[in-house]
Amino acid sequence: HRAGTRWYMAPEVWSKGPDMSKSDIWSAGIVLYQLFVGTLPKEFEQRFPMDDEADVDYANEEFGKYIVEEFDITKDEGFQALLHKEPLVAKLISRMLTASPFWRMGHSRSLRVAEAIAREASIFVPAQKVPDSPFPPATAPLPKEDTTPSPKES
Repeated sequence: HRAGTRWYMAPEVWSKGPDMSKSDIWSAGIVLYQLFVGTLPKEFEQRFPMDDEADVDYANEEFGKYIVEEFDITKDEGFQALLHKEPLVAKLISRMLTASPFWRMGHSRSLRVAEAIAREASIFVPAQKVPDSPFPPATAPLPKEDTTPSPKES
């Protein structure tokens, strides 16, 4: 039995292949795509809308076939626009959304590439360059208690 939201489930999950840690990379790739493009891949919503009145089992089965047999993120309009705007991010997404888990980027590689892209794109701000906070650090000493007696105690 499969569990999850259809749009985020990797091809190997749909084809009832072995569960792999790289299935999470697929899901993260869809989320990353959404963050940079602003939507899901166009065909996801056009061909397979989440409709309360639809036969969910049939819709899921059809979507699963599409993901396993047809899906190619590089043909998506949003991906093409991203490729021109943020080519490094687009390439990372394409590696995360490779249909075969054997060719899909793994966890550690994805993180290293994402960090490198963030540095290249000036998204990543090293801790030493973060501006001073108006709040004291968590390790700052607490203010001393006021020991002056209140008017009620006198």
